[in-house]
Amino acid sequence: MLVAIGGRRDRTAFASLYSRVAPRLKAYFLQWTDDSDFAEELARKVMLVVWHQANVFDASSIAASTWIFAIARDKMIEAVRHQRRLVLDPDDSALFNIPEQAIAAGMPADPARSELTTALNSLLPGQEKILRLAYFEGKDQQGIAEALAIDSSAVDWRLRAALDSLRNALRNAA
Repeated sequence: MLVAIGGRRDRTAFASLYSRVAPRLKAYFLQWTDDSDFAEELARKVMLVVWHQANVFDASSIAASTWIFAIARDKMIEAVRHQRRLVLDPDDSALFNIPEQAIAAGMPADPARSELTTALNSLLPGQEKILRLAYFEGKDQQGIAEALAIDSSAVDWRLRAALDSLRNALRNAA
């Protein structure tokens, strides 16, 4: 079907593919968001890429669903990166430590901050560094690779491993 879409720009084939794949894409995106409209918009964007890029699809090297869901994954990552988020000062000790003033004044520490601090401190130094670069300094994959002097292809799995470790540390703290 992708060959027909790419080679002949077959609108009927695309409509058929769209009706079969778009709901699956939406369900895929709903794993990361509870915003149905946003998931639907991402599915439409993926299908638009499929329409425009179908001519480069090579059925001998990859399954159509794998190719489409690789595009979907990329669109999800792109959407997350384009969301505006607060860029925090990575040297702000308040992010990782209980403020001295709070200790001196006998103020109770925020339990969530305390748990996060403990979890971050339990990570390997490289894991804490990659999380700081990605979430506190707002660096993209290439920026992280340059800062750590590693290949950009390693950033994704290192970041995922660091997040898994942080998630496990937070679960163990609870």
